[in-house]
Amino acid sequence: MEGKEIYLTHHEFDMILFLARHPGQVFSREQLYEAVWDDIPVSVYAKVMCMISSIRQKLKSCTDKEYIQTVWGVGYKFDPGT
Repeated sequence: MEGKEIYLTHHEFDMILFLARHPGQVFSREQLYEAVWDDIPVSVYAKVMCMISSIRQKLKSCTDKEYIQTVWGVGYKFDPGT
């Protein structure tokens, strides 16, 4: 990102790839969970929220842009224009 390497886990990579392939589209936590994980969820809310937070922190080390937006009451979306 902007000439810097960002190390992501397999699931972090899958999450940001999924969001980036659907820019502007809002996904619920359940939809994101199903797109990234193969297991039966124990706590979808906590798992997705933790993953989004981790990706945001890693991106923050390289850019001030907030690519992953929270859509309150719905979920998250990827916004490449921010």
